[in-house]
Amino acid sequence: MRKTYLLSLLFLLASYAVEACNVTVTANDTTICVGQAAVLTANGATNYVWTPTGSTTPSITVNPIVTTTYTVVGTGPANCNDTATITIYVTNYPNVTVSSPFDTICAGSNNTMTATGAAQYAWSPGSHSGNAFNPKPEVTTTY
Repeated sequence: MRKTYLLSLLFLLASYAVEACNVTVTANDTTICVGQAAVLTANGATNYVWTPTGSTTPSITVNPIVTTTYTVVGTGPANCNDTATITIYVTNYPNVTVSSPFDTICAGSNNTMTATGAAQYAWSPGSHSGNAFNPKPEVTTTY
């Protein structure tokens, strides 16, 4: 009889065990420029509340104008709760300047142009990607 009570007590305790929530949050990008958006997605619970937005969906789209930390509280079965945070860093667009020794050149002559102010460059027209570009235009061209 003693074994029966002990097994019954263990079964009763096991049926009240609460599964812990494990809320995680991810972003499609954690560093964006002013005016861009990031998509934040929470997993690990059934219901969610985001701060500072107040949204209650698993995924939200945010476009902060300054670096912002988002917190999501997830609630799951049996009222388990967990919290996760993510910071979206906002940077300003770079201030790119271009200099060249000549404003006007003869057709077919080259003119080295140099860009400063950013980490990466893409010149157009053309497919050059360095900070210095040495085109030889045959007609008047704006770069």
